[in-house]
Amino acid sequence: MLNDQTERKLRNMLLLVAAIISFAILIAVNVAENCDVPPSGRGEYISLSDWTMVNDATGEVSEIHMPYTLEFEGDQSYYTLSTVVPPVTNTSENTFRIYSNYMDVDFFLDGELKYSHHVRDYASFGASGNEFHYFDLPISDEKHTITVKIRCQLGDSTDYYLRPALLGSKTGMFVDDTISCIPVLLLCVLLVFIGISAFILRITVKATFGPASYITFFGLFAILFSLYTFLETELALFILKNSRFIYMAKFMLLCILQIPLMETIIVHILPKYKHFGSQIVYFNVVNFIFQTFLHFTGNLDYCAMLPLTHAITAISFIPMIIFLLKTGVHAYPYLVAVFPMYIGFLLDAFLIHIGMPSYHNNFWFTLSLSIYIVFEIIRLLRMYMHKFHQLVESNTLETLAYTDLLTGLGNRNAYEEHIKALNETTPSETLGCIVSDLTDLKGINDTRGHGSGDLALIEISEAIRHQIPANAYCFRTGGDEFIIMIDSIDEHTLSKLAQRIKFDVSERAQVRHLPLMLSMGYGLYHPSDENVPDFIRRIDTLMYADKRAQKQRLALARAAEESKL
Repeated sequence: MLNDQTERKLRNMLLLVAAIISFAILIAVNVAENCDVPPSGRGEYISLSDWTMVNDATGEVSEIHMPYTLEFEGDQSYYTLSTVVPPVTNTSENTFRIYSNYMDVDFFLDGELKYSHHVRDYASFGASGNEFHYFDLPISDEKHTITVKIRCQLGDSTDYYLRPALLGSKTGMFVDDTISCIPVLLLCVLLVFIGISAFILRITVKATFGPASYITFFGLFAILFSLYTFLETELALFILKNSRFIYMAKFMLLCILQIPLMETIIVHILPKYKHFGSQIVYFNVVNFIFQTFLHFTGNLDYCAMLPLTHAITAISFIPMIIFLLKTGVHAYPYLVAVFPMYIGFLLDAFLIHIGMPSYHNNFWFTLSLSIYIVFEIIRLLRMYMHKFHQLVESNTLETLAYTDLLTGLGNRNAYEEHIKALNETTPSETLGCIVSDLTDLKGINDTRGHGSGDLALIEISEAIRHQIPANAYCFRTGGDEFIIMIDSIDEHTLSKLAQRIKFDVSERAQVRHLPLMLSMGYGLYHPSDENVPDFIRRIDTLMYADKRAQKQRLALARAAEESKL
């Protein structure tokens, strides 16, 4: 067992590792998600970052460099962007791509309208928000003027973000976008793997891992978190064209993620607060159902849903944090996971209250969930290692109980269990048995020492183990007695096996210079006129008859030697 100081050091080390892993994940995701200009050279396209922007309401003209954030000023929500693009002749595709978030977009090529996208009813389910727009342009050796007219849709309830437009190979754009999302996609795959592993663990070892619902909720949490993380990537826009649907899915996940998270904490970390904790979970379930219903009916906007959900979750986590503080040292690591999430919820609600956009403030939320995942993996690994050590210890004790320590064969206990199992079945006449005995073990011990006697028993056991087939069971049932039980064997094969064992023992006797000689009895089971114990006694009688015959032959041989002298 670890002392308190060592356990404290181990806990602090795990906290540090969890923090490092979580921050590394966040940095990788943040870099991937904010890479506005994909790697050049791979996609055969260029980035159009420099534009002239005209505020249509005031006539103000400014030069901007994307990425650029529009600051909404009252009713001045109409803007015209224009740039001159160079000739494009070195690619099989000439596609213009622009990204908009909650904007009406009209695209003009040399003054001629080529594309129009208007969000007519933002509150309806079918309306789109963040979206990539693609337009095919002619491949020519002339310059072209591109003009984009935009109108901001949501007033000052959000910020409007312009990123560099791309011109060239559409395939290359998609490839580069996919590559830039690799870190977060790997994170999603890891989370799915963790979730599936938890469910497999739940099914296979639920009896040994305590409350199985804990593992169920953790697996569900990991899978939901992976889906939420994926929907945060821009790659989701390529798969689910309707970004309004993506935001709805993200909101639903944001609401429902709290439920398996809190259930996991309550079930496994705070079981004595289970009743009160369940009320908190029900409160979040009601919030999820109520807001989702309003959203589907078009009566509640995402801009209002997000801070409300954060506020409800923040309120829910107040008693959770109090419970964790009351529980003691072993719950402190989970405060590290829960507290940043709580701060993030409060910060989001506060920024919304003072009128600042907060839709990019997912850092604290993602950080908290990542830390929590790390802690739960550590907890599961520790549980697994504890159960593994218990299993090894149990198997070791069982092995010691049923194994002869000197020879490694089954001992008397194992033999009796085997006979008991045979008695409970109906053995056929193909069941064979060999009973063997080392002749004059006492003489070896008396003349050469007990070490030589042990060596003689080891050599015999090795000879038996080397000769017997896979369907045989061998036991050392006494000091110098060995019993072999063999399934599915005929009398001729059994006789050959007994002779091979004797021959192997005699060869080992010559190598070791030991007087090794086996007495043997063997035969097949007669199911019509005997039971298993009678069968063993019959073979044992044959062994003793062989032993007497061997002793008589040895006595005659010694008498003949003495008469010669």
